[in-house]
Amino acid sequence: MRKPIVKKLGDEFGDYCLMISCTKCRHSRSTDPSALARIAGWSITLDALAKRLRCSACGAKECTLTTTPRMRPRKGL
Repeated sequence: MRKPIVKKLGDEFGDYCLMISCTKCRHSRSTDPSALARIAGWSITLDALAKRLRCSACGAKECTLTTTPRMRPRKGL
């Protein structure tokens, strides 16, 4: 699988997973882009979104976003 090329939440039609990681305490969480799009909109860039996020574990505003391909079930199983 190729890594999705995403600059804005709406890229790749939102068909990817977002990994949110705190650079301070190393806490991480995976989320669906549509959950964040309901709050910030599909046109927001990932850099602008990362500045708005706060870690749920330590409260720091030092988050990074990475994209991963959405896992699909294999056919025939």
